Amino acid sequence: MSYKIPRISPSALAATERCPGFRPDGEDTQAATDGTMFHDEMRLMVETVPRSQWRNWIATRTDTGPQIMGLMEQAEAALETVVLEDLKVYANVRLRMRGGKPRKTPLKPGLYPELELERGQGRHGYIDLLVVTPEGLVYIIDYKSNRVGKDFSWQLGAYAVDVNNLCEAHRDFICMIV
Repeated sequence: MSYKIPRISPSALAATERCPGFRPDGEDTQAATDGTMFHDEMRLMVETVPRSQWRNWIATRTDTGPQIMGLMEQAEAALETVVLEDLKVYANVRLRMRGGKPRKTPLKPGLYPELELERGQGRHGYIDLLVVTPEGLVYIIDYKSNRVGKDFSWQLGAYAVDVNNLCEAHRDFICMIV
């Protein structure tokens, strides 16, 4: 008799620390719907709007509702401390092993929204926004839309380890919850 161990994504690590038996149920709640909308809006902004126009663009998003707009304003204020200039956007990027080996060259300076990490054994993870500065510093940014204070250091640490494993040239990380 074989027992298959469920795979837990980095985003569920905080929940499994509190309750080792935790398994996501996939139930859609209003919080999940709002979180998805927030993530979608942030991705759209990063991918399509020049950095200097982010604040003005958010002000036009009145159809998102006041709560989501408030989250976007807070996120933009935090991101302006990281993204100091217009950087090239690399959309739909998958960071993975090449021939069983990590990338030899570092990622180019830029913004990588919803960066897919191929974590091995068919597992994938997604970093909400990865920023590589011209100096080579890597910011791993994860958006959170709920107000509940939780420790997400496991999730962010797992992402940093994954990025380093897949692209060894990157060793300096700053991880942020926005």
